Amino acid sequence: MFLLLDFNTQWCHILLSSDALLKFLNPTPGPSTTSTAAASTSAAQPTSFAAASSGVPVASTSAAQPSSDAAASSGPPAAPIDPADWPSALTEKVRTELVHRGPFVIDSDFTFPKQKDGRRCHHDYFNRLLINGEKVRRTWLMSSKKEDSLHCFCCKMFSKRDYKLSREGLKDWKNASHLLKVHEDSQEHNAHMATWKDLEVRFAKGLTIDKQEMALAEAERKRWREVLHRLVAIIQSLAERNMAFRGSTDTLNKPDNGNFLKEVELMAKFDPVMKQHVSRVESGAGSHIHYLGKTIQNELIDTISSRLIKRIVEDIKTSKYFSIILDCTPDLSHKEQRLRTTKRHFGYESPDEPIQDALKKMETTFFNVVVDTAISSLDERFQNLGEVNDKFGVLLNFHNLQKEELLQQCQTLSTTLTHDSQPDINGTELAMEMQNFPPLPSKNMTNMELLTFLHEKKLAEIYPNMWVALRIFATLPVTGCC
Repeated sequence: MFLLLDFNTQWCHILLSSDALLKFLNPTPGPSTTSTAAASTSAAQPTSFAAASSGVPVASTSAAQPSSDAAASSGPPAAPIDPADWPSALTEKVRTELVHRGPFVIDSDFTFPKQKDGRRCHHDYFNRLLINGEKVRRTWLMSSKKEDSLHCFCCKMFSKRDYKLSREGLKDWKNASHLLKVHEDSQEHNAHMATWKDLEVRFAKGLTIDKQEMALAEAERKRWREVLHRLVAIIQSLAERNMAFRGSTDTLNKPDNGNFLKEVELMAKFDPVMKQHVSRVESGAGSHIHYLGKTIQNELIDTISSRLIKRIVEDIKTSKYFSIILDCTPDLSHKEQRLRTTKRHFGYESPDEPIQDALKKMETTFFNVVVDTAISSLDERFQNLGEVNDKFGVLLNFHNLQKEELLQQCQTLSTTLTHDSQPDINGTELAMEMQNFPPLPSKNMTNMELLTFLHEKKLAEIYPNMWVALRIFATLPVTGCC
């Protein structure tokens, strides 16, 4: 196979961010096999990393090869990518893996199939449109390509109730917008969202019980990324020179195994990462997957070519040439005109005796004027701050208010944040968010501390109206009160 690539780009970053490699980095284990059975091919459904028998997490299969892609007994199965394939009962280990991996994100250019009534799923369902026109990504919503249905990531993991978004999936496209709105406003969903986000933060800070296992999994992922970096470099080098990849055999250390495997063998002599990888392949230690067969070559070549074409098209669309001619010749008929100044005389009665003392004169003509101006300015600002406190005080004292008073003040704040009949927040939803707000570290938190709390805990998606109101409140001392 030949491929000419002369486009200079960072292949490794492109490939590692490509959805086409998800099947190699996160494959689903196929049916159970014996020690002599061949491993499943790349047609198997993708999943996450699986742990090998030695206890070290490893990646699963990419292709079935008789020699270079030889099969071995696979480790314990991991959770599938497609939510329709998730087991009904999730273990803690599977939940940990799912939280660490995150929900499956479907491609933005994917076309959903039509149902018999002509309706279909839309990409708009994956975004929540706030009342102020701002779009918030529904990170909890994921789609099943297998069943053509929508699922809630956090509720499917933690909820024990049996409803569509947490079990078989939502397929009612006629009422999908309303059902998604009702679901994301429910108290149970918000609780599961908070649990999910809390686990994400704990994973990031290394505060979970299985910290050691996660460290091993991350080390294994890093090793596989380094291996893929080198394989991509070899493929790019051969493709740029129009050299054949494969020979008559796919076995390492054979004279007729082709240019690709020869490059791998050569790199293994000097590069420690590739040397360790080739050593594992030859000894059969760890995983039975090594990405040295023809399937990974085809996948990488297809991915590089598709991303290359996409990048060229994007450059053509964005690199438009605009010509602007400016007439810089001065107008010959232009004449500079001198502005007329109208002198006015103000009659006033001068004091009988002028002030002779310099200090007294400075106090009267300068100091007193500055003090009067400062007092007037400060008084106006304190009045503005008092009005702001009356309108926005509910954001800081909501935990001390009763339900009726809280709703009334939220409605007042919504009316305040309205311009041309377009409100920035929904007062009723804001009151519900405040009632379901998680416990705060302190009851005397400032506006910026609340914003930081929502940001660090990744709760902005759960409390969007609170997030918008606090952001507006934080800008007021810079705008309206100065």
